Amino acid sequence: MDLYNEPKASEGLDHRNLKYYSVRGGMPSVEDDPNMHICSHLYASDRNSLFVISNHLGVGNDYGQMGSLSHTVIFHGTAEELDMIDRATGKARWFCQEAWTGGARQGRGTHQSRMWGDDGLHIATTLQDGMLRLRTEGQEGKPGFSPEAMIRQLESRTRVKGKL
Repeated sequence: MDLYNEPKASEGLDHRNLKYYSVRGGMPSVEDDPNMHICSHLYASDRNSLFVISNHLGVGNDYGQMGSLSHTVIFHGTAEELDMIDRATGKARWFCQEAWTGGARQGRGTHQSRMWGDDGLHIATTLQDGMLRLRTEGQEGKPGFSPEAMIRQLESRTRVKGKL
């Protein structure tokens, strides 16, 4: 989806993002454990959601902290329509999440999305309120994107564990 997700030179809030998702490995049947299939969609809805806000603000991964304040997912349909496995073939089904931001200001932003089945059925709608703190001078940003910061964080945790 790189071509579609490429940053657009548009004004305002017209920054949409498409992601495809599917499961890897086995899943219990939807009859045996429908909640496992629902949890898979919940995970997909939250996995990269707040990056829509940081990308809208033009900071990408160059932020200090990011966190979800609330996350609402509304499922539309039956457990069978949310089934992650095509029972006729036994293969994983693919789903698509269309995400955008309704706006971001003063360190707060919203992520919204619609989730679609491989048959074009609208299976879920999401709304998430998130907080984003930009880096301040001297702050390293998200530890996962700086090898040096990851090493310092690991060393710090090791020192704390040693004191326990």
